[in-house]
Amino acid sequence: MLLYNESRQQIDADQLKQHLVKNINKDDKLSEADVQKLLGDYYNQAFVSEAKEYKFEPNALQSHLAQNFSLVDIGKKIFAKIKKFICGVLTSGSNATQIVDAILKALSSVIPGGIVVELIVQKVVNYVVGIGVGKLCDVPAVG
Repeated sequence: MLLYNESRQQIDADQLKQHLVKNINKDDKLSEADVQKLLGDYYNQAFVSEAKEYKFEPNALQSHLAQNFSLVDIGKKIFAKIKKFICGVLTSGSNATQIVDAILKALSSVIPGGIVVELIVQKVVNYVVGIGVGKLCDVPAVG
């Protein structure tokens, strides 16, 4: 998995996974709506960063995005894609490492340029681990 930080420097996916697992905060009281908003903001940040990489004018693109698209709606769609992926590959018995791996795989396929905004990804991880895959996916507990 090829991932970059906000400065467009390649990051080690395995180190990132370890860091995300180590810093899980199950007490992070985010709602699904909070996560969706964060994902919309995340998409916007990655979009602008990717635009800079290709020498597009980021302010013009950001303005266009804000005028023509709802970041909240984008965040809802991204959340739905992440949820669909997670629910297709994980079970209620999945551990934190498996959850982090699934979230990163899903986000890297949806977010422009494989850009990781670690703070936002950590919030998504905290939310999913906090509520559990079983509740997220509405599946009965294993065992």
